[in-house]
Amino acid sequence: MAYREALNYLSSRTRVIELCNQLGGRVAICPDWHGRVMTSSCDGLDGYSFGLVNVQEIDNHDRNKTHSETATNILHNFESYGGEDQFTLSPDSGIFSIYDDPVNDSAVQTSGGGAVAKVTSNSNLTLLQNTLLPRFFEDKFITDSEPPEPEIRMRRSVVFSNRLGTRFDFDISRVVRMLELEEIAAIFGQGVAVSLEQTDTSFVAFQTTNTIINRGLPLMRNSGLVSIKIRNMLNTGIDSVAIIPFRTGKEIELGPCFGVDLFDLAPHRLFRQLKQAVIIRANSKHNCQIGISRNRATPFLGSVDFRNGNLTLAAFNLPANAWDYDYLSNAFFEMEVEASGELESGSGIDFVRTRNNNVYLKNNDLIRQDIERLKPQYNLNNNKNNNNKNKSNNQKTDADPSYANKTNGLRQNQNQYQNQEQNQYQYCNFDSLYSGEVVRVYNQGIADAEDGSIFRYCEFDVFSAARELLRGESLSHQQHTLHINADNQTLAFIAQEVLGVNYEQTYEKMLR
Repeated sequence: MAYREALNYLSSRTRVIELCNQLGGRVAICPDWHGRVMTSSCDGLDGYSFGLVNVQEIDNHDRNKTHSETATNILHNFESYGGEDQFTLSPDSGIFSIYDDPVNDSAVQTSGGGAVAKVTSNSNLTLLQNTLLPRFFEDKFITDSEPPEPEIRMRRSVVFSNRLGTRFDFDISRVVRMLELEEIAAIFGQGVAVSLEQTDTSFVAFQTTNTIINRGLPLMRNSGLVSIKIRNMLNTGIDSVAIIPFRTGKEIELGPCFGVDLFDLAPHRLFRQLKQAVIIRANSKHNCQIGISRNRATPFLGSVDFRNGNLTLAAFNLPANAWDYDYLSNAFFEMEVEASGELESGSGIDFVRTRNNNVYLKNNDLIRQDIERLKPQYNLNNNKNNNNKNKSNNQKTDADPSYANKTNGLRQNQNQYQNQEQNQYQYCNFDSLYSGEVVRVYNQGIADAEDGSIFRYCEFDVFSAARELLRGESLSHQQHTLHINADNQTLAFIAQEVLGVNYEQTYEKMLR
């Protein structure tokens, strides 16, 4: 899809604000769709459209929006619309999830501003408050500035709760602006900026600054925190490859280089580990998702479309000592198994993440029992973690082999699960809940879906650290996106400079 086509389509569905520069760079923002940067072009209106615009999903929503809305579609208005820079919050699963449906589904009611879950008298969720608020949901942003100003400033306020009932009251601000060459040099390196000035090289670069301000009660680690999550959903081609660098070092000290999700594991020819990066064939012909832990993450990601000569770079603010920070786990189980249930050998894949919570989610009574078992652990775990947090972070890695054993009880059938004693619920260890990933990369597609029934894209998910917030304190995350169209020699230089990979080697391993 060309940028002009994407822009015309979006303009027919919602309000679009554009940022443009004299070099042909264009960025399309949709404030009413939760402030998304939907797409961009480095070659003007007739250039390639980099961000996914999920026409099928948008059209389906438009056709159905006159029908009575349920709690589910109220809470998930725009999540499948696409967009190459989307603001959202984390975690999306587990005990601290801010997205799971309220525990007592029968008590969900629709009321003016959205879904409200009333806690019934037999619900154990009253341990933190008397009313379950809606989960986090996407809505319109108010714009405070737009062109001819050099940046777009947007804001909204939101009140919601997590699965435990912890209340969050945030002001959210989001600022989008294009980057100048001097700023690109500071972020990606002077050599990259010089390369972009060459003839026959075009680029577009933009930055989003995302901030949440706590307007409610102090947020404590033991009742669940949140972090900022940025989703980059990018169009892919048949010769596209995603490149995910990782920090090198001994596995015994840093843990595995990457983790693999229990989607269909990509065939070996579509998924390779290099010396300091993982590469994935992002051709939308298979489902594959990997994650990089806080011990291994670097502040850069990338993808290259060899056929069209495009290189995409993403950069974000990562603490130099990220392993000393809390990153929320977005998965419920982590175990040393392959999809078949057997240990994977010789591949460097030491744990597999899965969000297959069927045993856990199918019975609401089990959830209530779990939350009851959490209650006596709040103060104990909080005091322990406050006193020993630095020591714990320095000694513990995301590859802690004991964690797989601690979750074995969750893999049993429901009858066995219900009869377990309280001291067997070791998954409530808060260090495990705060040892999540910094980066997650997902390739969407099905090999035989040639009828267009499934939308195809490659997605980068980047998570900020989480931290306790007093009233009035804030948490911010900044993300930078750079799209480049150039000859192979220029792209090879930039890929080596930023991502640390050999351009030709990447092509050889993935496409030959």
